[in-house]
Amino acid sequence: MACLRSLILSICLPLLFTATSIAQQTRAQFNHAFIVLDSSDYDALLRSQFIQDEFSGFFTRSSVTNTSSWTGAYIFGDKNYVEFFSPSGSQHKVGDAAMAFGFDRIGEIYKMQTILNKNYNTTIETRQRKMNDSLVAWFDALYITDSVFFAQSHIETWFMEYRKEYFLFNKFPASQDLVSRKNYLLQHADKRKGKYLSEFTGITFYATEAEINYYSSLLLRSGFKQMPNLSFKSTEGFIIDFQKRTVHTKYAIKSFQFSTTTPVFKDIEISNGIHIHITGNKGEINFAAQ
Repeated sequence: MACLRSLILSICLPLLFTATSIAQQTRAQFNHAFIVLDSSDYDALLRSQFIQDEFSGFFTRSSVTNTSSWTGAYIFGDKNYVEFFSPSGSQHKVGDAAMAFGFDRIGEIYKMQTILNKNYNTTIETRQRKMNDSLVAWFDALYITDSVFFAQSHIETWFMEYRKEYFLFNKFPASQDLVSRKNYLLQHADKRKGKYLSEFTGITFYATEAEINYYSSLLLRSGFKQMPNLSFKSTEGFIIDFQKRTVHTKYAIKSFQFSTTTPVFKDIEISNGIHIHITGNKGEINFAAQ
């Protein structure tokens, strides 16, 4: 592991100056993540009275766009959220995960594309969502077109920027160039009222050496700051950690970290594979490693 960390630092440290200047140009922040659970863990999550009654706003939903469709279960924070898939809920394998980064102002995604194009091939696509009988522009998605890496990786990523048309269609608060994640999630505020979860503050991934190398470089180029022990922090303070994946690793995500609206002390077993531990104003959703 010491050799791996030395390798990562040799790659990442030269990028620190670049990352600092990037952070001043654009503000890529954590928008949401997903994880594909096995049937037992997914069903236990849906049945959990703690999740539904105490933890946060929670529901399942199907989404249809101009390019795809999926069904997931959602837990929402103040300005970010987590999506859970069953084995049949998406086109991904059990254990796979993804993280999506967002921007709160119109046009930031194009600044990020300019930055990333120095080192990656990218494309921007507009996702349109089916609303009643119409397709409404939902968000723009910036993808890195690296089919070789992502075909082998257990972790996907992309950048997204909500479209103002979607805010106007749904009467979400939108002023001038602001299409913020917080205003987008106000639609779920009533479901979250009186619940423990404030917002998600971090993710810890189980990752291969290739994934750690890839995402360490990408996060620095996206404005994250290098922290000790393979950790990276956004300008908002969201922390992404990496730990070494083994042949026995079941889920690509080890845990989600979160803050709470009020101090509480709880240990909840949702299933054999999902545990929630809350101490004061901080907590974690932990997933079994095998």
